[in-house]
Amino acid sequence: CLLCLCNLADLQLVLPFLKPPHWGKLLHGLQFHQLNLLSINVPHIVIMEFLEYHPGIAFLSIDACGATQRPCPLDGRKLPALCDISAPIGCITCLISNNPISHVMAHQFSKADSAPIWSFIPSLLMSSTNLTILQLEVSLTDYTSLDSLVRYVPALRALKLTEVNMPGPVVSYLLL
Repeated sequence: CLLCLCNLADLQLVLPFLKPPHWGKLLHGLQFHQLNLLSINVPHIVIMEFLEYHPGIAFLSIDACGATQRPCPLDGRKLPALCDISAPIGCITCLISNNPISHVMAHQFSKADSAPIWSFIPSLLMSSTNLTILQLEVSLTDYTSLDSLVRYVPALRALKLTEVNMPGPVVSYLLL
């Protein structure tokens, strides 16, 4: 049924009970030439081919990676229009150096998707000129690394930190 929507610009698929084999069938062969936003709750390996056919995506929101080993299956993926990403921090580090990302929202969906802030710093060094908005879920142990992180993003205009103690957020801070 999605094949009939050829002018689709925004696609948000949140189907928590759909199993991975069905995700592949649902997305296979779909091409939306004007697709600008993709928000989806699927293991990242399932959307690899879909992203190849949609290089114009500017806004990408993806849930838990689902990868049993690092790096994320999206490692090295080039999306030349991508400026806004919401994903687990480990997956963002795989995407930020190859794309013109200016807005990052990093989530910790599970222990497997979490990563300490210090693991994010090398990726920011490669793209710090673009990054203007940063939203992170941090643990109590991340605050010492936060000083280093902020030093490497000179263009940052907005910073939001949400303190989490797995499984969910506890406190949120917005610094402008």
